Amino acid sequence: MRVPRFVNSLVAGAMIGLLVLVPFAAGRAESPGAETHNPAAEYAPVANGYCFANTLVVAGITIGGNRCYNFYLLRTTVGNFLGFGPPGAPIVTPGQILRLNTPTGAQIRSRMLYMVPLPGSVTTTLPVNAVQFVALRIGAGAARGLIFTVPVPGHTVELDVAQR
Repeated sequence: MRVPRFVNSLVAGAMIGLLVLVPFAAGRAESPGAETHNPAAEYAPVANGYCFANTLVVAGITIGGNRCYNFYLLRTTVGNFLGFGPPGAPIVTPGQILRLNTPTGAQIRSRMLYMVPLPGSVTTTLPVNAVQFVALRIGAGAARGLIFTVPVPGHTVELDVAQR
């Protein structure tokens, strides 16, 4: 059986086209600019807590990964802190301010898993020895890091968070 010449030319052209385009497409898919994954999207509130798959490093403090946390703003005589509390329903009702020098306040402080100091320049209307539940905004930072935006009355504080 004889194959017409134009069919041979068509098949040969298709093969050459595939040989040229496949390496170009493979190289483009592996380039860093082709990534469409938004790392902050994985850290949305889940069951009243933010869940992190990776270990976090905030202000030199290593925070365990594969856990969920609720966040609290604490003000002590030493300074202002971002508290990492247990997941689930907040231990302080949103909008409520609790004093740490009460039996309930002492119990809340003992349930904080981590306390990250906020920059010294942060001033807050939160009274000394008090705690308040805060809802953070968590966004993508440089090199797959995160940025925690802490709402403090009057302004916001951004903390750079590295992931391991």
